Amino acid sequence: MGLDPCTFTVALEPLAITKRDAFRSVPSPKTVQRWLFHEWVIVVRRGGRGRTTLIDYQSFKAAYQRLLNGEEPPLLPSEERPKCVPKARGVSLYYIASSTDSVKLAVSASRH
Repeated sequence: MGLDPCTFTVALEPLAITKRDAFRSVPSPKTVQRWLFHEWVIVVRRGGRGRTTLIDYQSFKAAYQRLLNGEEPPLLPSEERPKCVPKARGVSLYYIASSTDSVKLAVSASRH
């Protein structure tokens, strides 16, 4: 009575997954972008012309587990709300950064 080698399966985890596969396996692609930006996952190889970005599978699983535990990655800089001064009627306020790191306030009055 021997063992049938066809009935055995070995579950091997990949060492890395592509960025495209990461986008497909998470409900929101924006989540993967946040993971990459805030370094929740380890990038094995950066993508470029003709190359695919590879992400370490173990770090991907850890980031996904953090997500399942209710932890949210911080927002991307493009998603954060700008800190601005409320607009008065007919007056636009702008922040102007100067070379001395002080912030100046410019007022533009429009005539209606």
